[in-house]
Amino acid sequence: MEQVVIKLLENPTNPKLKMKYVGSVEYAVPKLGSDGKIKTGFDHNSLEVLAIANLKEREAAQKKIQSERAEIERLLGVELDPHSEFWNKFYIPLSDEDIQLDLTNPMDRLKEKFLIANGYVAPSLEAIEEDERYMDCIFYLHREVEVVGKKVKREKEQDKALAKLTALDENPNKLKLVAAYIFGTSEDEFTTDSAYDKIRSYIYDEKDARKKQINIDNFLEIVDKTPEQMSTKLILDKAIRKRLITSRNGIYRRGETIIGNSYEEALDNLGSVEMNGELASLIKEVGKIK
Repeated sequence: MEQVVIKLLENPTNPKLKMKYVGSVEYAVPKLGSDGKIKTGFDHNSLEVLAIANLKEREAAQKKIQSERAEIERLLGVELDPHSEFWNKFYIPLSDEDIQLDLTNPMDRLKEKFLIANGYVAPSLEAIEEDERYMDCIFYLHREVEVVGKKVKREKEQDKALAKLTALDENPNKLKLVAAYIFGTSEDEFTTDSAYDKIRSYIYDEKDARKKQINIDNFLEIVDKTPEQMSTKLILDKAIRKRLITSRNGIYRRGETIIGNSYEEALDNLGSVEMNGELASLIKEVGKIK
């Protein structure tokens, strides 16, 4: 049995909850889209589907929706067209009590699609934080298998980050370089121990789960860079701070020389063979200015 649970956001002091949802019931009824059609979750020509820019992705989504709709209609013996009379008396009560949905049950599958399409329920807790379409939702779908899987994935990535940090302890110069890269300072500001301690705190001590994951991902990306790549970024940052490289309208210049049309492009260009001379000259100039 594939089961999901409709849950209310846990924090009762959150303004989004509008206390009426605690100990009371809201009846989720069909809403009209801006195209004048009822939002069903089974309309392959809904505005949301038609807004998919990539033609292949849009056609694949339409085909999937048509297939799901045909199956649910056959199993329930109903018509799910937006203009169907089926929707005239359709509603789903929502409250602060968890609602179990068994997705092997066709009616529960219908409820899941309908509630998400109409914006009553977000497809996940993360969607409320990350997807503007669901930011006003106070209900979300909880899938235990997905939650456990994501938790294990996060734990593995944290373990991997710690292993790489421990390995860095054998390479003090790179350890300090990684710390400087992460925190936007000079590697000279760190001892081996202080660099290790600060990176470990960066990985472990962030309380916000989303920010913590960003820190872990950032560290795992940085630690695999070569010392040359990291040094180039540090030199570029120093040159920008010391006004040796200036930016205007997104274009980075050193005197009359264009380094790049964006920060990322400037960084890539400085690391290229073609700009070896420019980089060497810049390193010398940066070193002269205190």
